[in-house]
Amino acid sequence: MLYPEWTAPVMPAWVTKAPKGIKNIVASRFSHHRGKVEMCERDGLPQIAPIVAVAERTPTELRKELGKAVWKQIHHASVSTNSRRAYIWIHDLGRTPFAEIIQYRPCHLQRLVNAKPPFLEHQVYAAKFAPVGLFSEIASMHRDTQRMGITVNPAWSLSRLKREHDAAALKGALAKSSPKEWAAPARYELSGLLFTRLVSDRDLSAEGLMQRHCVASYAREAKKGDLQVYSISGEERATLAFWRDGRICDLKGFANSQPSARMKRAAKAFIAEIITTDGRP
Repeated sequence: MLYPEWTAPVMPAWVTKAPKGIKNIVASRFSHHRGKVEMCERDGLPQIAPIVAVAERTPTELRKELGKAVWKQIHHASVSTNSRRAYIWIHDLGRTPFAEIIQYRPCHLQRLVNAKPPFLEHQVYAAKFAPVGLFSEIASMHRDTQRMGITVNPAWSLSRLKREHDAAALKGALAKSSPKEWAAPARYELSGLLFTRLVSDRDLSAEGLMQRHCVASYAREAKKGDLQVYSISGEERATLAFWRDGRICDLKGFANSQPSARMKRAAKAFIAEIITTDGRP
């Protein structure tokens, strides 16, 4: 052998597991800046090595360039988090600054690694604000809100985005739904709750959008008189649907959540009252 004492460097996992499209670049930068990587490891800072290598800077140079706040986020992150940040930076040829990348929640970084820059607005928003496991749902909500003609401010909180989305969806659904009533409107008070009968496609659409469930799917049975649907409001909020014989078809809170025991008792008492007073619905 020409160099019998030489051995090939052992590449860390963040190099060997880099995405195929950038793996050679990551490996090349590791090789060229192996000394900087070893410096990180000697100093007990292996977590910053991926960013040091891809950015081709020493820790001191990086800290100066990025600033204290950004450096702190990188310094306190794990190797896996910083490796994904490094992949995103390389994918985008450094056009997305680390000051932006550190705003992406660690649980969503792999989503962006798979998506590859340039990212779309809904992907960036979801990466910053979506709770764990809800990246796709929040990205879809953002995209749908824009499709409905709303200009989304990237600084909006998640609750603000939901309000804007729901308001736009409600407006659109009401415009498309018929206000024609198939039954007589009715309102009842019982156990401190207000029961309002839903008697049109528009009523059902509005209730479904406000409560985020599929009550509108009961329109056919409601029109035939086989089913009655009520919006329940007061200290609690729910939607009730029951058959002609008094059997409960559905009783749901917001987003299909389970109502309280008190709400369940009130709903059963209401149905019994209606059947006793008016006969079978």
